[in-house]
Amino acid sequence: MVQPGRTFLAVYLLLAFLLPAGGLATAPERIVEVRGFGPNREHAVQDAQRRAVEESVGIVIGGESFVRNYQMVSDLVTSRTVGFVRDYEILDEGPSGKADYRVDIRAAVQPVLDSLIADRAARDLLLGWMRIPTVRFDLLEVNVDDSTSTSAQTIIADRLTELGFRVLDDPSEGIEPDILLSGTVIAREGATPEMLKKAGMVSVQAEATLSLVQADTKDVLVSRSRMAASPHIDSKAGGARAMGEAVRPLVDDLVNDVVRIWALQRVNTLPVTITFEGAKQEEVDLLLGQLRSTSGIRTAWQKTLSDQGLTCYTEVEGTSDQVAKSMQRLFAAEASGWEVARTSWGRIDMVRASQ
Repeated sequence: MVQPGRTFLAVYLLLAFLLPAGGLATAPERIVEVRGFGPNREHAVQDAQRRAVEESVGIVIGGESFVRNYQMVSDLVTSRTVGFVRDYEILDEGPSGKADYRVDIRAAVQPVLDSLIADRAARDLLLGWMRIPTVRFDLLEVNVDDSTSTSAQTIIADRLTELGFRVLDDPSEGIEPDILLSGTVIAREGATPEMLKKAGMVSVQAEATLSLVQADTKDVLVSRSRMAASPHIDSKAGGARAMGEAVRPLVDDLVNDVVRIWALQRVNTLPVTITFEGAKQEEVDLLLGQLRSTSGIRTAWQKTLSDQGLTCYTEVEGTSDQVAKSMQRLFAAEASGWEVARTSWGRIDMVRASQ
């Protein structure tokens, strides 16, 4: 039994806003069978749809609501994916434990990765979640023996700013960059055809090799090269133009590459609330540190601290149960004095370990 439902309306609305005309048919649909959990049937169906897209496409983008074209798209997780559930069939359903509900579905998933990531609004949303990445240059630029040239660097900085990055110009600002842009942009006089020589022109060739590097780990995220040539009566003017023709499309390619990597590596997470019953102020930093070192937890931060204890928000890979097992092993190994008491959809409750 196919059940399009309200969720699909939200998905189609989002895709209509984000994708260009004809952008939906980017890849053949995939059929998957998955199980979802939730505090009730509706949430379990939503969770199953999210899992279907995650299994088929590998990316889930979610967390907040946003507005485009004066339309509000709700914070349904399935409405912000790089694929969408075209239709689904419920295979089985029923209670799961004391608090959860279980739904098994067979879903038809349509991937739309490239169209969504390439869209400016979607890319801006992702960069916003990344807190507007900052970039610092480590670039060698030479324009026909002129090592003081900054033509290419200016073009690169302007383009990165247009694409939603923040370029750090002054190292004395004291701001640590997220990304280093390293590489070389070199322009040289090349072989000039006789016809151009007679016209008093010279052919200048530029070669650019650029890399985006994770600043803290020095890992190379993406790297690309490109060449361009430009005839001109002045070699340096021709070099500046050739360098521009090389770096403009190169920057766009690098940004598309790195945004896709971030979507794959950093946004494929689920929100899970973790509580520590009776935790005190002096324990907060230690507990947050232990959470952040737990396998499956990508980030964790404090939400509230009260007489009842500490409540943390986390972003995790996998399910609450999988993360709870990792936490149980880590906290037991470190003799931290805490153990898992309860797990449910999107929540893990910790209590003082039994003596």
